[in-house]
Amino acid sequence: AVQYFISGEYEGDVGTFKLPKAEESRLMTQRGVSELADNVYRPNTSRKVSLRTNINTHVNDKIDLQANAGYVSATLRLPQNDNNVLGMLPSGYFGAASTSDTAGTSGWGFFAPGEVFSLLRSQNIERFTGSANMQYRPTSWLAARANIGYDIGNRNETAFDPTGQGPAFGTVLLGAKTDTRTQLRTYTVDLGLTGTFRLTSGIGSRTSVGAQYFKDVFYQNVASGERLSAGANDVDGAAILTAQQTTTITTKLGAFVEQQLTFGDKLFLTGAVRVDDNSAFGADFDAIVFPKASLSYLISDESFFPKGSAITLLRLRAAYGKSGLQPGALDALTYLAPTASAVNGASTSAVQFGGLGLANLKPEKSREVEVGLDAQLFNDRLNAEFTFFHKKTSDALIARVLAPSLGVSTSRFENLGSVSNRGFELTLNSRLIESRNFSWDVTMAGSTLRNRLETLG
Repeated sequence: AVQYFISGEYEGDVGTFKLPKAEESRLMTQRGVSELADNVYRPNTSRKVSLRTNINTHVNDKIDLQANAGYVSATLRLPQNDNNVLGMLPSGYFGAASTSDTAGTSGWGFFAPGEVFSLLRSQNIERFTGSANMQYRPTSWLAARANIGYDIGNRNETAFDPTGQGPAFGTVLLGAKTDTRTQLRTYTVDLGLTGTFRLTSGIGSRTSVGAQYFKDVFYQNVASGERLSAGANDVDGAAILTAQQTTTITTKLGAFVEQQLTFGDKLFLTGAVRVDDNSAFGADFDAIVFPKASLSYLISDESFFPKGSAITLLRLRAAYGKSGLQPGALDALTYLAPTASAVNGASTSAVQFGGLGLANLKPEKSREVEVGLDAQLFNDRLNAEFTFFHKKTSDALIARVLAPSLGVSTSRFENLGSVSNRGFELTLNSRLIESRNFSWDVTMAGSTLRNRLETLG
């Protein structure tokens, strides 16, 4: 009556960077300690714990229920690296071979590993995902589904420069701490009904209707402190404090209806319409409609198709559809952002333009036509698939640079461009040799793609 699945996984990884013995001795002597903190030895470690459970039950002949839950806890520590004067690789690349293992930066281009490893860069993640699904079949021809989901992730990122322990570069030795706490939440609801029945002995029908709701919440709090007091490892031990907070909410709602007709299991016709609305659309723009249609014709099953020919199966297909790319959550909004200002020598709160949106900002729209065929030849010894497609994107979202004299943001998204893409895809598969103990298949695939920027406003 009930099926369940439970799993757990632990991963612990240690990277390749490790503090050299000579550098370890030098740092302990320099700092007057008998041992170093663990993070100084290994600046690249990863730990992850994953848990998951799935439960489903067959309540009766009409109802199935399923629930899923997952949890992940992960900790990551990375060294300074890449295009960074405080990184490990630049100090190696710009260094020179050394004949001595003594103290100092001998051989290193910028700083010795001990100074670099003293800088802490870490990320901690806690994430939970949960969902529930119900399948309901009230009659033999009608089926309903309902899905709900919740995803929450907490991410804590830390950048910590201990006072007096890092590289002698800029203000690093003065100490600094940045604590970034981010939460992402996603809510999902998916509902649908599907009716399947035969209109006549040779015509089958499937009708589907459905709706989806999505809500994304982004929340972030950043606290930074500079000039830490000696021994302090929290932001409140800093002489200069800054903070910022961001909250962004995006809501999407969509509904669709789809009709498929089948004629003698040879000809398949499908038509559908989807309507989407999004909180990121401009205030003067309403919901958008996306249609689609497709045809699949197994012409080789027709009585007039020549039998015994080299072609054993031939399917013709064509499709047309529209889709869209939504703008960002704040792209359509004109809004004010808080800031600090000096008035008569005293710091006070103020606002400035954070973005100069467009009230009629629309989603990017794409329409595409696709035609093709599938064929089996010479008693299925050769299979061929051919597809030609042509896609046109209009109202492309382009970040237009604004004149500095406007005194607002440097750019804003506008529906300016149009882009075209077209090409074909061809796949050939052949069984050259087939015997009782040996077979040899050969596949060739090729495609072309032509992209063109048609207009740019």
